[in-house]
Amino acid sequence: YGAPICMTKDERDYLYNLSITDERLSRVRDIFCFQCFVGCRVGDRITFTQEDIINDTLVYYPNKTKSENRTPAKVPLSSKAKAILEKYDLPDGKLLPFISDQKYNDYLKDLFSMAGLNRMVAKFNPLTMEKEKIPLSQVASSHLARRTFIHILHRNVKDSVIASMSGHVKGSKAFDRYYEVDDETRKDAINKYLD
Repeated sequence: YGAPICMTKDERDYLYNLSITDERLSRVRDIFCFQCFVGCRVGDRITFTQEDIINDTLVYYPNKTKSENRTPAKVPLSSKAKAILEKYDLPDGKLLPFISDQKYNDYLKDLFSMAGLNRMVAKFNPLTMEKEKIPLSQVASSHLARRTFIHILHRNVKDSVIASMSGHVKGSKAFDRYYEVDDETRKDAINKYLD
């Protein structure tokens, strides 16, 4: 696992508040932002129904870890997550419209490009063994939402609390990588102690 590429809280909120006239991209934005607010994997998101909401909390057993972790993920719904769900009243009880994984990831790249979310990010290229700088829009995918959820919380919330919502199992290497020191933490340290 390399260092995760994540959105900032400001980028997430910008996308959430952006006025989008294209219905397809607006729907993709809603699905993506909902994932940013609950931290689920795409495979879990497509299974969510109204029955998974209990007392304004999303309660589900993450598919990837349910054989290792018999504890449900419990994510209290933020006001923004609730506002997204209020837009949809689907006849099958699903929380959000279905889009195949491939189309969803393709549409996310279109959405991020349209929204101008093109901050340059560093990505490791396993073929060349070099770091590359590419626009955020080119790496936009469903898993970016999950990484963003964890990233926004990781500096201020205990890891056990985050893991109880994200469904990570204890000792997860994927989860541990969020606790590598990030650029904001380094900047805060300099500004707080050396300025």
